[in-house]
Amino acid sequence: MSVYVVMRPMSADEAGYSTSNDDGRWPSIFDMELNSNLIISDLVKTVMHEMVHVWQVFTGRMHINHKQVRFERRIYSNEYVDMHILDAPWEQEAYEMEQELYDSFIRGRV
Repeated sequence: MSVYVVMRPMSADEAGYSTSNDDGRWPSIFDMELNSNLIISDLVKTVMHEMVHVWQVFTGRMHINHKQVRFERRIYSNEYVDMHILDAPWEQEAYEMEQELYDSFIRGRV
């Protein structure tokens, strides 16, 4: 697996995002863009959050295309995703794991 990271200025409401750069059934190449304006603690949390999404896609639990998101065998339309992104199960998991990973990182266990 490869994850390519780019830092660039983004708007204040954006922290970052990750995408698969591989059209294969089991993607292994990912791009991550991070907001270079973030303070270091928020930057680390964003990396942790986006790496959870990379893991979700890499392990086949999540698949994203231009029409829908499939997460753990359930399909979500892009309309649902646009309206309920923070309630989406993959985001809930990423936020929960982000904090756990961040806490472990701060304690020197990651």
